[in-house]
Amino acid sequence: MSRARAASVLVAFIASLAWVVVTPWCTRDGASVGDFVAAARTLGDELPLGGIVLIHPPWRDDAVAGIRAAGMVQAPAVVTTALAPRHGEPLPPLVALVDEAAPPLPRALRARVVSERLVGAVRVVRFAADAAERAARDLSDALPFAEVSVERADGIVRCVWSPLARRHACPGLPDWVHVGVEELRIAGRAQRCTWAHPVTDGVVVVHFPSVHLQGALTLELALTDGAADNTALAPVHAALMVDEQHALALDKQPGSRGFVRATAPTGPARDAAVELRFTTPSDGQRHACFRLTSERAP
Repeated sequence: MSRARAASVLVAFIASLAWVVVTPWCTRDGASVGDFVAAARTLGDELPLGGIVLIHPPWRDDAVAGIRAAGMVQAPAVVTTALAPRHGEPLPPLVALVDEAAPPLPRALRARVVSERLVGAVRVVRFAADAAERAARDLSDALPFAEVSVERADGIVRCVWSPLARRHACPGLPDWVHVGVEELRIAGRAQRCTWAHPVTDGVVVVHFPSVHLQGALTLELALTDGAADNTALAPVHAALMVDEQHALALDKQPGSRGFVRATAPTGPARDAAVELRFTTPSDGQRHACFRLTSERAP
């Protein structure tokens, strides 16, 4: 490499490093924490289940803390400066609060902007949803905010969400008694669904305190292929409750691979408590998982 080329590379590196270091300082006099809180106050019903409020620029942790402290964004929505969807997965429902003095959003996000409005010094930006998002909302988005427990004759075990493991673990019970989204082999291929292995003489309960119902709930239930192929073992039963009222029941019998599914109408759009209850006569190799979606009525 020539000296001139080496010098140009060095200059470019120093310039990029300076940009990273200096930009936060150059924009420190932009929107205040109060500005961000005021913009968050205007969101109203713009965030559906599992939505994310993205704060931009990403070094504005103070704005995140201020919005959380003010209670402007309630669970199961999340306010954060970080957005890292898994490869190939659609973006979650998303609204960005952008400091007008900040550098622009990433190009991939800018291409999906459908509307924006200015609230003081903060721009509220909405993005186009994927087709699958418009059709149905997977309740696994809200799993961190669910209440999971195991009910037995000798008492109730309250399970605890682990952000590191991305699942609800149940203290004192075997490791396989947990609830979390996993990639499992179902119907001959790897599929994502929520593991909920039932227990003998007990009930595994997954309770969502507030779900936005769009008109119908669809429940899918499966066993992993290895568990489904063992015809000598027990079925798995799932019951769906909406505001403590029975909505539907679903059984997964051994001997057949893939999901069974059923849909329950839920009436006009509204918020409601939704609960799943999983049981089995015998929990040997009952590697069960489910999908639950809120969607428009057919």
